[in-house]
This record gives sequence, C-alpha cells and structure tokens, in this order.
Amino acid sequence: MTGKSNLLDYLKNHLVVGDGAMATWLYQKGVPIGLCCEELNLSRPDLILNTHREYYEAGARLLETNTFGANRDALSRHGLADSVYRINWKAAGIAREAAKPDAWVMGSMTAISSGRVRHEILPGHREMFIEQAEALLAGGVDGLIMETFLDLAELLLALKTVRALTKLPIIAQLACMEVGKTRDGFTITESFRRLGDAGADIVGLNCRLGPGEILRTMRETIVPDGLLLSVFPNAGRLGLMEGEFGYTSSPAYFAERALNFREQGVRIIGGCCGTTPEHIRAVVEALHGLSPLARCN
Repeated sequence: MTGKSNLLDYLKNHLVVGDGAMATWLYQKGVPIGLCCEELNLSRPDLILNTHREYYEAGARLLETNTFGANRDALSRHGLADSVYRINWKAAGIAREAAKPDAWVMGSMTAISSGRVRHEILPGHREMFIEQAEALLAGGVDGLIMETFLDLAELLLALKTVRALTKLPIIAQLACMEVGKTRDGFTITESFRRLGDAGADIVGLNCRLGPGEILRTMRETIVPDGLLLSVFPNAGRLGLMEGEFGYTSSPAYFAERALNFREQGVRIIGGCCGTTPEHIRAVVEALHGLSPLARCN
C-alpha cells in the first residue's frame, strides 16, 4: 500500500489510525506553555521530527503537520506574520520525512476565529486560508485536515475556499461546545450534510469533547450515504488530578471507545488534546486485524 494518492480508496475497506496531540504532548516533554509550537518547525525541526516519529512508531498511519495555528492571524500574535509560508512549507517536509510510504501526511489547518465569537466572518479569512493551504500543498502534503472549527459557517468558508485549490482529500472536522451542536447552532446531522455538499471527502469531530461525548454525538447523527467519517477526541475533559491539571482518559479507555467508533462506521480514529503515543498505540492494538463496519443511521 502506498500513501500518496489512494487514501479515499484505501478507506473503503480499511481503518486508519491517526496521530495524537502535538502541542500538549510537546508541553509534557518540556516545551514551555505559551510558546509558539508552530515556530519550532524552524528552530527545532529535530524535536518536531522525533514527535512525528513517536506517533508513527506507535502505529499511526495518518500524520498531521505541526501547523494547527500556522495561519497569519495566529502567527501575528508571536511576531511571525511574515513566516506563514516558511513555517507551513517546512512543517510539511518534516512530517513527510517522518512518514514511511505506508503513511499519509495531512496539512493541519484551523479556524481563524478560534475561540473568539464573531458575528460575521471577516473578509480577510479567505485570503488567510488560501495562504496557509498553498504553502502546505507546495510542501507535499497528501491532503488537508481542517479541524477544531466551532462554527459551521467558518468551516464552510474554509472548505469552499481550499477545495478550489486542490483535488487532494480534505477532512473537515467540527468541535462541539455541547453534545450534538455547533457553536453557531447547527446540528451535526445538518453540518455533515452541508460539508459533504461543499466538497468534503471526510467529515468528523475533534477536540473540546472526550471520547464518550463524541461517541454520543455520533450515535445521534444521521450521516449522508457514502460520506466517510473521522474522529479525533481529546483524552477526556481537562480536570484536576493529584493537584495538577490533566486529561482524564487512560490509553485503555481510549482504545475501548475506538472500538465503539468503529461500530459507528468511523474509518479514521486519532486523538486530540491530551493524547500521547501511548493512547495511539492502544488504539492500534485494539483495532488490529479489524475491518471497517458500514454505518447504520
């Protein structure tokens, strides 16, 4: 199996395990909280390469570039607005170096609004999505993963903008503030339908919620026929454990929920905030030898 051109064909008959968190795992490894993790593609490429390799060695076969916050708006807060292209292009190359021929590299992009509530999407958002996507595509990614979008409206804008740039696979993932709904009030059923109509190859959920809450959302959702699914939950909710804040889901629990996601027809299963190579290794072991199951709405 080669990874560069047939992800969608491969997913018809196979499960794919994605990687886990980048930023929270780097923090656990000693990177100061608040430091711009995306800048490390330039100043510490060895650290980012080794992190990708940890996930690959744990069994992940879909690796995300270290570019989650590498859009102009986010980088400008660190004085890096003029480094958008270099950071994204370099990140794609680092992830490509870590991935063997049996793994896919997906360019990670997120919302410009992020956690900020805006009553309208700013006109400049479109140009910022184009700027980042063009750099990732030039760097040689196998597709794009648009993740942690709280509002369907912004994800649709990003998806339609980037869809015009490439025929490579695009994963479109929402993050829910509550089970079953986006921040701008759409059900996940309606959201998935509209994302599919707008050109998403794969739709899904990530971040904000843990495996149990994302599983509840998937069970309540009607998914259009033929639309592939992905999930990248957090390692539970952030909570206080032994006097320190941390994520509550163990690798064993995460692996149990991975089996439940398979029962819901999910084809790509990875992790978001708080997950580590051990979480991904547990998922790989749980899913070993299993084929995907058809979704029953």
